[in-house]
Amino acid sequence: MASCCFCKARVMSKSLSHHEHNCEYGVFCIGCKVRFPVVSIDEHHQTCPKIRSCRFCRSYISRRELAAHEESCQAAVLCEGCDKRLHAFELALHQEKCNGMSSCKFCNARVAGRSLASHTEHCSALVSCRGCGERCLTSDIEAHHGRCPQLETCSFCQTRVSTFGMSNHLSHCSQVLTCKACSERIHSSCISEHQGQCPAMATCRFCDARIVASGLSQHEWDCASAATCKGCSGRFHVSSIASHQERCPDMKRCSMCETWIPTFGMNDHRDRCRHGAACKGCCQRMKVELLADHELQCSLMLHCRFCRTRIGASSLEDHELRCKWSVNCEGCGEQLHVSNLDSHQTQCSFVASCRFCSHCVPTVAMRCHEESCPHASTCVGCGHRFHVKECSSHMEQCPDIGMCSTCNHPVASKDLQLHMSQCRRRLRSCTKDSRHNRSGLKTRSRQDCRQERSALMEDVAVRMRSIDSQLALLHRSERRQVLRALQVQYHPDKNQGGQSAAELFRFVQSKWEAEFR
Repeated sequence: MASCCFCKARVMSKSLSHHEHNCEYGVFCIGCKVRFPVVSIDEHHQTCPKIRSCRFCRSYISRRELAAHEESCQAAVLCEGCDKRLHAFELALHQEKCNGMSSCKFCNARVAGRSLASHTEHCSALVSCRGCGERCLTSDIEAHHGRCPQLETCSFCQTRVSTFGMSNHLSHCSQVLTCKACSERIHSSCISEHQGQCPAMATCRFCDARIVASGLSQHEWDCASAATCKGCSGRFHVSSIASHQERCPDMKRCSMCETWIPTFGMNDHRDRCRHGAACKGCCQRMKVELLADHELQCSLMLHCRFCRTRIGASSLEDHELRCKWSVNCEGCGEQLHVSNLDSHQTQCSFVASCRFCSHCVPTVAMRCHEESCPHASTCVGCGHRFHVKECSSHMEQCPDIGMCSTCNHPVASKDLQLHMSQCRRRLRSCTKDSRHNRSGLKTRSRQDCRQERSALMEDVAVRMRSIDSQLALLHRSERRQVLRALQVQYHPDKNQGGQSAAELFRFVQSKWEAEFR
C-alpha cells in the first residue's frame, strides 16, 4: 500500500501511478505539463519559467501562446487613433495624449482624426436651420431663425416657418380653427365672435346655441333643452311645456293622479293608474282615498249574511259558498252560520242524534254510522250493538252467550261446542311441550298443566277485553294505527314459543280483517 501524493489516499502500490494520473486533486501545469496538487498549483505558476501573466486579464498563459492571447483578450480595448491595445482604465488617459485623436470644435469630444469630418456632420451639438439648412449650435439656432431670409412668421402662432412649408403649417396650426358653416380659417381667440356673425349659422330657439343652418331642424328635435308634447307632438322649451299642456286641446288631466295624459290614451291610463281603484260593486274607478266612502254608499255592495263583510252583488253568492263563517247542515243541506248549526240540527227533521255518541247524523246515514260508531260494541251472542259501557253487563245476561269452561271466555252459544273442542285440543298439546322437560318437571301431572293453561287463557281473555275497550274509544284512523302496532308487538316471529302472544296475535288479526278488509 502507498499514499497518493495529491489526495493522500491509501492505494495499492501496483495501481498508484494510474490513480495519481487520474486523481481529481492533481492538475497539470499548462507550461511544463507536470502534475501538482490543486492547493499548490498557483504557487507553482508564479515560479514556472514557461508561464507568463497576461497584462490585461492577469491570467496565467504559456509563454508561446501569450502573444496570441493578448491580441484577442476580452479585457483589452483598442485606441481609435493609433490602434494600440490598452487596458480599459488606461484608455481615457491615453486618448488625451494620443497624436491620432482630435477634438471636435462644437462638442469638444475626442474623436479619431480620420473620422472628424463625419463626426462634425452628425454632431449632437449642431442642429439644421428649417429654412436654409445651415448647421448651427443649439444655443445659436433661435437667433439664426430670427434673421434667416428663408423663414416667415406665422400670423396665428408667431412661429418661424419655411416659406415653402407655410401653407402646410397653416392647415395644421394649433391656433387656427375652421368655421363649421363657411369653412373659413379663423384664429382660435376670434372663432366665437365669427360664429355669432356668420350668415351660414342659425340660433337654436331652445338652447340659444349657434348651429349650422342646414342641421338646425335636427338639432332642435334632439335638443336637451326641449320637450315634446305627448298630445300634439309639438316641441317646446322645458320651462314652458307644463303651461302648454294645460291649454293643449289634445291633453287631459287624470282625475286620480293629476297627470296630463293624451286624450287618445286616457281610458287605458285610467285602467292602469296606480292612484286609482275600482269599486267591487259598480266597477267605477276613483281615487284610492275615496273608495272606502263610496263602497259604503254604493247600492251594488251588499253584506254577507255570515261574516257581515261588504261584497259586490255579482260575487256575493260565490263568497257565501266559501265564507269561513258558513256551514251546511248535513241533513237538509241548508247553509247556516256556524253559531246556529247546533240549534238548527236539534229541530231539523233530516238529522237525528246517535244513541251511542250523541252526535247529530243525517237520518239516511244513521244505520251506517251506528254500525261503525267507536262508542258502540257488538254482542258476540245476539249480534246487537250496545254502548261500550253497557255491552259487558248485557253479555253477562244475554241468553245467546255461553262461557267456555276451559278459558272462561264468553262465546256465542251456537259456536260454544266448536270453541271448547279447540280449547281442549290446545290443552292436550301442552302436555307434549318440551318446556316441561327443559324445566326439569318430568313428573308434572295433567291437572297441574290444565290449571296453568286455565290461568294463561284467563290472562289472555283479560288482555282481549282491554284491547276491545281501548279500540272502542278511538276513531277509525286511530284504531288502524293501534291495531298495526299490536300486530307488530304480538307477531309470532318476535315471540317464539309464546302461546299467549300467539292467541293475542290471532285476536288482533281477526279485528283487523273484520274492520279493514
